[in-house]
Amino acid sequence: NSKFLNLTWNNKRINLVDTPGYADFIGDMIGALQAVDSGIVIVDAVGGLEVGTERVWDFLEQNNLPRIIFISKLDKENTNFLTTVTSIQDIFGKRCMPLQYPIGKQASFKGSCDLLAQEGFEQLDENDKKSALKLREQLIEKIAEVDDKLLEKYLEGGELSLDELKKGLNRGVVSAEIIPIFLGSAVNNLSM
Repeated sequence: NSKFLNLTWNNKRINLVDTPGYADFIGDMIGALQAVDSGIVIVDAVGGLEVGTERVWDFLEQNNLPRIIFISKLDKENTNFLTTVTSIQDIFGKRCMPLQYPIGKQASFKGSCDLLAQEGFEQLDENDKKSALKLREQLIEKIAEVDDKLLEKYLEGGELSLDELKKGLNRGVVSAEIIPIFLGSAVNNLSM
């Protein structure tokens, strides 16, 4: 059955509806979508995208709901963040953009760095830093595309401020032009 949770964050009340992830319980998820303003799609870093994940995505698309993706279990064996991101983008589109990059891999995974603010980059080795910077540039380009003024400034070689990037990201997420990808390990409470 679906579970209902609530919390207060920044003086705002947030109500969560946790629906079963198994395809057998798709009816619960369909019913819950009638009462929500946005969705979180969980992707297992080991198992990757599953049929149920794609069905959930299709329903979110049909209802034009803003959403985020959370890649979980990055602390498990046989996980590869970049491969998982590529798989997500191949199936759900290039508007799915990582906002975080993992610090460590598999058993040595210990959290994430912030691609937008470049926080935590000092904990990455050189190869991961290059990959993170490449993803950051793609993210900035995607954010610029949602606002003509930002795009003009970006194309003219101007540096977009963190505040401009955050505002553009917010606009892109609300309009579902950008689907942020976050990462972590729910069991070990590792994320940002």
